[in-house]
Amino acid sequence: MSILLKMNRYLPLCVRILLALPALMTLGNSRAAAQVWSDTLDMQLDEISCHSRLPGWSVAIVNPDEILYQRSMGWANLEKQVPFDPHTLLNVGSVSKTLIGVALMQLAEEGEINLDSSINAYLPFAVHHPSYPGQTITLRHLATHTSGISDGKYYNQLCYVLLDGYPEDDSHLSKSQRRYFRQLQKNPLQPLDVFLENYLTVGGNHYHSKNFNQFAPGTHYEYTNIGATLAALVIEQVSGEPFDVYTRRHILEPLEMRESGWKYSEVKQENLAKIYFPGGIPVPRYTLVTYPDGGLISNAHDLIRYLMNCLKGYVGEGGLLKPDSWQEMMVLQFEGEEEKTGLFWSISKSGRIGHTGADPGIFTWLQIDPETQTGYLMLTNTSAFEDPETMEEVKSIWKTLIHYGKEL
Repeated sequence: MSILLKMNRYLPLCVRILLALPALMTLGNSRAAAQVWSDTLDMQLDEISCHSRLPGWSVAIVNPDEILYQRSMGWANLEKQVPFDPHTLLNVGSVSKTLIGVALMQLAEEGEINLDSSINAYLPFAVHHPSYPGQTITLRHLATHTSGISDGKYYNQLCYVLLDGYPEDDSHLSKSQRRYFRQLQKNPLQPLDVFLENYLTVGGNHYHSKNFNQFAPGTHYEYTNIGATLAALVIEQVSGEPFDVYTRRHILEPLEMRESGWKYSEVKQENLAKIYFPGGIPVPRYTLVTYPDGGLISNAHDLIRYLMNCLKGYVGEGGLLKPDSWQEMMVLQFEGEEEKTGLFWSISKSGRIGHTGADPGIFTWLQIDPETQTGYLMLTNTSAFEDPETMEEVKSIWKTLIHYGKEL
């Protein structure tokens, strides 16, 4: 049946499904039926990729116990024609924040932190909202993006650091991109505590009242990378370990995510993807001062392990956290006008729980569906939010995965 479907890959999808139906009706077991749907999903993704603007990408659908579907397409390196595969590594952007959530819940289970205590009980410096200095900012506020802390206009200018220096030939970059990366070239790597104290305390080098929004803590959602990194600093202070060391010991190693890391020096260089702006324009390699908010370097192979463990935990089968902790982390904690959030896990309008990641040269998406106990993953080595056509293609792939995931 698989061969028949592949022979008809250029027929309209509705025709191909009709061709598959007789076989579906005669199949006597669910595994064979799933194979037919998998083949049809292959063809649907092939159809999307025929006009693809994405250099390369990996997708997966899982349940708590097995990989239901996995596919990689395109190139990890366009110039050298290196295929994108499940072991292709790239920074995963804000999907990294879900690890902050897991780490917070681990420490809460051990009684080391209280999510509703003031963050100043754990930090080496005090943070106060300048408009509401008497109101407490809690860890729960940080984890739900309701702390009043704002990325303002400074985050993108200060937190990215070029690793390879400014490119000798910048003719492929736009004027605004040249200006931006020349600014990044000036940024030094700094310890988390030094950077955050300078950003959030009066008299700091980067302090400004606009580093906080106009709302009292706990009353308004505003997504903030700085707030997420502040939660990671609490984890450092309480555990006595750097955030990258703590998460390696308590998350990456227990899940055997051996190909992942927080530093490029920790991962296999030959597996690193080259990253691109839309149109195949190379992005200079960078890292983040605030690396916990988006700097995890990983791949489909390892993130599938993480996704399956999150599903196991959510349905009460153990994993990195106790069942009650999984539920608390992923249950609705705050609902704004447009957003619903757990503790560093976003909740979509359809009820799926997860996170996206968007940085120069990458886009990632990870979600679980509590109703079907299914998990979804997508990674690509190009920016998506910057280009409507690229974003539409990403959404098309994602919607296709969700549709077929329900069938699988």
